[in-house]
Amino acid sequence: GYENSDIEDRVTSAVVDSPTVAALINCKVGFNSNQVGYSDNRMQFYFQTVSTIGIDAGLVIAGNANAAGFTFSNEFSVLAGSDELPSDITLTVLKEADSTPRITLKVEDTPIAPGYYMIELTVANPATRILTAGEWTFGSYTDVSDYPTKHYLDNEMVAPGFVINSRMSYAGFYTLTETQLTNTGREDRPGYTNNLVIEFELNTRPDVDMQMLLKAPLGFEFEDDCLGTSADPRLITNYNSVFGENTGGDWPSDLTVWLDLYAPTACTGDGRDAIITIPVGLELQVRYAFRIRVQNPTASPDWNKWTVTYNDESSDPFAGFSIWTSVSTATVDPVTYSRNQGGTVDPIVNPVTITFQPYKSVPAKPDDDDRGGCIR
Repeated sequence: GYENSDIEDRVTSAVVDSPTVAALINCKVGFNSNQVGYSDNRMQFYFQTVSTIGIDAGLVIAGNANAAGFTFSNEFSVLAGSDELPSDITLTVLKEADSTPRITLKVEDTPIAPGYYMIELTVANPATRILTAGEWTFGSYTDVSDYPTKHYLDNEMVAPGFVINSRMSYAGFYTLTETQLTNTGREDRPGYTNNLVIEFELNTRPDVDMQMLLKAPLGFEFEDDCLGTSADPRLITNYNSVFGENTGGDWPSDLTVWLDLYAPTACTGDGRDAIITIPVGLELQVRYAFRIRVQNPTASPDWNKWTVTYNDESSDPFAGFSIWTSVSTATVDPVTYSRNQGGTVDPIVNPVTITFQPYKSVPAKPDDDDRGGCIR
């Protein structure tokens, strides 16, 4: 009908927004360590609400039988990037009779507006392994005091948890010499692309192809394809390249060569996680090393530890590195706040005192050079 000249015969259409379904969306559970018995873990809970959560209403996050054994603190923090939660919201954590956990966020005087929220809790992991990942049910209800009787605001959503693994023999950053730092492209400045060399040792030998999980602290970002290509590698296991190109002749005696036959076949970045597919073949009780590329955050994370998970083993969280930023807030103190009146009045010379504390030492001028370090 679009060719007709009479308005009565012309067909028209329009797009109308449909009402949002009253259901929680984008619910997710994260963790820093899944090692059995680890007592200083952090777990992250992500959820998006559709309805306003009013006074005496709230949100409940409940784990099933495969999430039993976690012991949470009674405090939470709001992660960077989250919508703002009311300051008077109350958190209650308890264990049901079957040891399954329940986390309740209750509204007191200030409602929770529809939005996307990210919170983190300190938690002690279960003392025994969990071989099947648990499930966590997120729900918002009009009166959380009546739970487990449920008066729904937004329909529930179930998010997968994670398994609890045995302890890996070892994992950590390999200690690099100054030459190796340069050759590997190590760069600890905020927001820069960095290259890290990580070593690990297994207690048991894998018997099938498996995925390794390298988990960085919050704020680091791995590329979607963290394997790269031969022309632009982002994950390196070849002995002649891990510590820089053509450095195989200086291969460290405390490391075992990672044979190309067992080189990773894929690496998928998911934010701070790198999921690395490794063919079967690595041996137990020997040290392997690899180099991987990652994007630094703009500041050092509060919980600054890394973990490696592979072959149902999880490493002790190992210390990260500090991002090269000022360790204190710089201040500028003028001598006067007077301003120039213009015209023929002489310009006001106003000395200022700048106070700052750098993280790295600024080198002095060498005797055989024209200049030393530079502060900009």
